[in-house]
Amino acid sequence: MELRGANVLLTGASGGIGRALAEAFAARGAEVVLSGRRTEVLEPLAERIGGRVVAADLAERDAPEELLAEAGPVDVLVANAALPASGLLSGYALDEVDRALDVNLRAPIVMAKLAGARMADRGRGHARATVRAVERDVAEIDVAPLGLRLGALVGGAAPALVAAVQRRAGGGRITRDLAAGQRGRR
Repeated sequence: MELRGANVLLTGASGGIGRALAEAFAARGAEVVLSGRRTEVLEPLAERIGGRVVAADLAERDAPEELLAEAGPVDVLVANAALPASGLLSGYALDEVDRALDVNLRAPIVMAKLAGARMADRGRGHARATVRAVERDVAEIDVAPLGLRLGALVGGAAPALVAAVQRRAGGGRITRDLAAGQRGRR
């Protein structure tokens, strides 16, 4: 897909990956709509890349539809917004579970459904994970570090073995520390 002149809606644009994607899409001539909760972070980025900002908190039930309406015609949707969802389930309050599900699961599905239908109606669109995937028509790009990808591959093939290794290597402590570090971002 030719990105020059394409309208790209990028959620979660205030984070590190979002900023990098915004810059990469803009460098390829795309018109980028930046979305997130922190407009004070998004405005300087939008000014730098010639994009525009649409504030949205995707934990709010109507936010995905409202965001798409404000963004205008979308050719590429990058649903990058996410909340940390690590740690033990017992460490989550019910409202944190709902918020994580709304932002990490419901919002991307709703936006993909609605934007995809509108793209198809216009004979446009093409909504994969990164600039490389869009330009090269790659179905999926896994951006996790190699070690995590290998761990997931081995974990899928031998889950009992991996669980035993994780327990012996202090995986419980690591999981608790990771969850504690991300608890305030839920």
